[in-house]
Amino acid sequence: MRRITRRFAATARGRRLRSRLEFAERCIVLPNEGPLKNQNWRPHFQPYTAAVLSLMDRLAYRKYRFTGCVQSGKSFVGVICVLWHLFERGENVGYAVPDLDQSARDKWHQEFLPVILASPELRKHLPESGEGSQGGTPSLIKFKNGASLRFISGTGKDHHRSNFTVDVVFKTEVDRYDTAGDVSRETSPPEQIENRIEAAGDSGFSYEECTVTEESGRIWTELVASTNHRLCVECVHCGAVVCPGREDLHGVEDASDVDDAGTRGEFRCSACQKPWTEGDRVKMLQNLIPVGEGQTATIGGDGAALVEGELKPTDRLGVSWNEFHNAFHTTSKIARDEFNALFSLQSEEMDLKRRQHAWTLPSEPETFAVTAITVRDILERGSPKVGAEDWRHAIRLGYAPPDLLGITAGVDVGKRWLHFVVRAFYKTLAGVNHRIIDLGEWPVRTDEIGIKRAMPEAIEKLSDRFNHGYAVWGDTKAPRQPVKLRGIDGGWQGSEIGKRQEDLVWLALLGLVHRDPGGEGWLMTLGRGQSEPVGRGGYSQPKKKSPPSDPNGVIWIGEQAHIRKSEKHNAKFRAAGSTNPACYALFNTDHHKEVLRTGYGDTPIGEDGAACSFNASTKDERRLQREYGKQVIAETRRSKPVKGRGRVVVFENDSDRPNHYGDADVIALLMGGVLELPVNVLPRDGDSPTTQPAQRTPIRTPSGQAFLATQR
Repeated sequence: MRRITRRFAATARGRRLRSRLEFAERCIVLPNEGPLKNQNWRPHFQPYTAAVLSLMDRLAYRKYRFTGCVQSGKSFVGVICVLWHLFERGENVGYAVPDLDQSARDKWHQEFLPVILASPELRKHLPESGEGSQGGTPSLIKFKNGASLRFISGTGKDHHRSNFTVDVVFKTEVDRYDTAGDVSRETSPPEQIENRIEAAGDSGFSYEECTVTEESGRIWTELVASTNHRLCVECVHCGAVVCPGREDLHGVEDASDVDDAGTRGEFRCSACQKPWTEGDRVKMLQNLIPVGEGQTATIGGDGAALVEGELKPTDRLGVSWNEFHNAFHTTSKIARDEFNALFSLQSEEMDLKRRQHAWTLPSEPETFAVTAITVRDILERGSPKVGAEDWRHAIRLGYAPPDLLGITAGVDVGKRWLHFVVRAFYKTLAGVNHRIIDLGEWPVRTDEIGIKRAMPEAIEKLSDRFNHGYAVWGDTKAPRQPVKLRGIDGGWQGSEIGKRQEDLVWLALLGLVHRDPGGEGWLMTLGRGQSEPVGRGGYSQPKKKSPPSDPNGVIWIGEQAHIRKSEKHNAKFRAAGSTNPACYALFNTDHHKEVLRTGYGDTPIGEDGAACSFNASTKDERRLQREYGKQVIAETRRSKPVKGRGRVVVFENDSDRPNHYGDADVIALLMGGVLELPVNVLPRDGDSPTTQPAQRTPIRTPSGQAFLATQR
């Protein structure tokens, strides 16, 4: 009875699952090639492998992203992980490759099958018939333990990546997959493949690996969004914890030839600048210290590494390594390879190859993505607290904040909707901030009454909303505060109104002169970017201001924006009884989008120019806030060289996602600049003292006018 009971208890407990690292040590035998052939895998063979596997085992993530130098066994990390899921956990794995025919055959016959055959514990699971038992290109291999390995194509039509589910997906060489829109009507291939584990819920696993290509490449963007762990070492001289890279390799540039480079080349500690011998490097590699972004590491009194600090909030574990961590290569070989790249006839090509293949650094393209804000950044600015001023945590949409300086609005024009954003500028303890107090979509009845009647009607009704104003939060005695100045996009490309699209907005503003003599000001805006050379249609800052007597003169309204007077429309406005000329604002859209994002991302709450979204207190408001945030970041922020401008930051919408709220918000900020409210102003390359007037008399919007007055 005792024996039966013990046997039953042991069976009920089930087999203890080994970690990835334990599985590798006990089950993985190196295949019949290389200097370590037919040996059981051991951590000291390539120490970074053990560090990466241990990191995956210790931290509770289910998405893993890793990259490193070539010829270091990077793919072997993936082989271990896939075999662990197949044979230790008995799970179905989808393995994605760039080319199903060639890559799948190579991966199976050159990487997976040799390792399985070399291991007595693993080869017993090989199928005796069906795919994987003979030669050819496999697509679905079913093992004897019930698990299956399915190869997935990262290129081609969408159906190659649909109609099946797995527990685990592993994407290799992920930067070589198609991009969304090339041959796909759905999302990008990596995301389509990711969807194959949706049925597994929180039990699914996802891996991605690739040699880095460029900053916009999939693996680099995923790494940046991950914990972004790097493998550090303890200096044998000073005890500092450092992460060596290309800049720590010395002696190569001073070498006379490649052999001299191999002799002179040495890694030095970035903390104490003392050189490391090859023996020092080998010793340090045996004790790698993974340190994530936001963390620091020191060596405690007991000699153990102490990693402190919180990892950034993310759902994926990312880790990278470089040539320093490659135990297969000596320092001498690394130095010789660097010398050959430095003094090659194709030095630029060879340097790029070294960056990507040896040092795990993306290329430096002429055009590259720049760090941008996220939807989370915008949501977190919805209800900021500044010191003891707790009212900012509670203020609701539709209310103006106390200590108000002024309210502006921006309107983005469309065929069927006007998207608007209203911002209030208010004093804080340390400066002036601005926050959204109203936003939404206003219908344009184009399909019912035609665009030429529907657009003025919609603008008039939206003007009524702005004129009605907003109650001051917490002050029932204060009068409602109207929008002081409203900017409206005149560059809408509607085919219904011909080549002069802005004429429709002019007509609507002219109607406001007749209808609403007591309303506040409107100003038509025309945005121009800086992605084109000077004189090719982009924004160009005028060289000088014009005297007030010049009917077509230029009026400065701050940085990268100015007002012109339209002689063409002046006659119509004078006939309507207006004493002010018709005006429109030209502004640099890229610069002002940068101002908005800087207000959200880089300006602390309380300082001049800090931007806040709004306190979403209902389900609909939270939905609206997320939609607003998505539209603000719809465009990718890029740095690119432009002839005549130098390197500039531009915003490009590659995916054609809606960005109406973003455009409207930029116009609202521009109106704040017109009223000389404190808007975060950024310096731009090429600006000179002559284009940046130190003082300017404010441009005001006197009551009784339905557009901007230009009095000095």
